[in-house]
Amino acid sequence: MFKLNFNFKTKNKDNNLIFIFDGELDKYALSKHKFEINELINNFNKDAIIFDFEKLVYINSESIGYLIQINDFLKEKGIKFALVGVRKNVKDILNAIGILEVIPSFNNYLEFINS
Repeated sequence: MFKLNFNFKTKNKDNNLIFIFDGELDKYALSKHKFEINELINNFNKDAIIFDFEKLVYINSESIGYLIQINDFLKEKGIKFALVGVRKNVKDILNAIGILEVIPSFNNYLEFINS
């Protein structure tokens, strides 16, 4: 039996939209969920969008490029974008290519709120 290796859910909190990712964000997962994620982002008009990566165990280069596209789009709209709870292995990848110099990262949601 085939098991999906990625899922996400969202929640609204403090005028922010939080995407909670679980699993591996690879080419297959991105192609399957990109339209839905884009719809939610395009229709959001409050303070910030946060990607919670606490349960994300893998991210590929195509998905990293997608993060940059989201960041640029939200910057144009005047909406903050941040990552929270990034696991060490994922953070190491994002640091190595300089993404965390462009997209802010916080240990948790409370740290983001207090920034």
